[in-house]
Amino acid sequence: MLCFPVAGDQFVNCRYIVEKWRVGVELSGFGRQELEEGLEKVMGDGEMNGKLESLYELSLGKEAKCSAIANLNAFVDLLIGKTQDL
Repeated sequence: MLCFPVAGDQFVNCRYIVEKWRVGVELSGFGRQELEEGLEKVMGDGEMNGKLESLYELSLGKEAKCSAIANLNAFVDLLIGKTQDL
């Protein structure tokens, strides 16, 4: 992932992506050379790609979907219980 923070929480998000999760590169500028260098680093780093796949699985994989469905069902059950008390 290429990061080019400009304002607000983008700086914090960039730091997480680059330093904590290690799945991206912070660009020093937005010129052709900076983009080429950033893309080469991201596309050529097999370890970075592996970590990105792991993050994808955690956030959008089977377990995440099952967890989201379970949470939604629990919420619906809670609402049904509350409306029956009225």
